[in-house]
Amino acid sequence: MLFPTFPDFFTTLLVTNCNQLKKKLFSCFARCIIKVTHKRYNMVFNSEPLKNRLQTARRIKHLCEQFYLDLSLAFVVKNNKQIPLSKLSLPDFFNFVKNIPYRKDPSPREIVARPYYIIKHRNLGADCKKKSTLICSYLRLYNWKYRAIGSSSRPDGIICHIYFELFDPVTKQWKPVDATYKKNVLFEKKTETAREVLK
Repeated sequence: MLFPTFPDFFTTLLVTNCNQLKKKLFSCFARCIIKVTHKRYNMVFNSEPLKNRLQTARRIKHLCEQFYLDLSLAFVVKNNKQIPLSKLSLPDFFNFVKNIPYRKDPSPREIVARPYYIIKHRNLGADCKKKSTLICSYLRLYNWKYRAIGSSSRPDGIICHIYFELFDPVTKQWKPVDATYKKNVLFEKKTETAREVLK
């Protein structure tokens, strides 16, 4: 994958700020959510207490609304041609996202970020929140109807997973687009012990 020319200090600044941020957070016992955005060429870290999963879903959807055009900033090579991620079919984009290594955020932090940084640093891995951000951005790009789902496959039904569903106007049904794990299949029916729509 190739990216357009951006200042080299994107990566350096990310690492530097992350290290500084870790020092602050390790002294903080409160569970918090961190939103990574940008201001011109600088990374911006915003932290806030994490109250509930609805807050997480709102932050993800807000980043998608603001930055869904990030998908046109990265390219994949297909048939010896460079194609922006925004031009991939949904199945191809789904496969791209699910092949990003899975990596859980270090406790007690929950980190969400704009699509550009998730893609640029995808080799570091991504959890369900970050992969959902990419899927949501793609669905927003094409103005498809979507919704966030909080899900659980645990026996106790505790919801600890998020993914997005796409509304199929032909069948009038909501279909899961969960690219969290490599084994996942597009539109595959999910086995869940609990779920809720996150508005």
